[in-house]
Amino acid sequence: MKLVKNQLLIASYKLSDLDPNISYQLFNRIQEARTTGADFEFWILTNNFNFRARVQAKRLRQNKDHYSSIAYTNNYGYQIEKLRTDAISNGFGPLYAFL
Repeated sequence: MKLVKNQLLIASYKLSDLDPNISYQLFNRIQEARTTGADFEFWILTNNFNFRARVQAKRLRQNKDHYSSIAYTNNYGYQIEKLRTDAISNGFGPLYAFL
């Protein structure tokens, strides 16, 4: 699926430009489909603040309906439900990033 590869490249490029207190891990397609529902997770770790989230990246296209990408499903169910359930059960905030 070409779109996923492009989304991961965009997301990792953007994350690499951020503060050194931010770390991230990319998920492969199997992890995303079966377990996390996320393209990547990130952590913001400072002395006074900690936050972690699992993120599903979606590419925006001009004059296109984006609902179908949010309601994406595969053999393991709806991606949005997989993201929400897995993120919350592991102490992460579930997020969508529109790129």
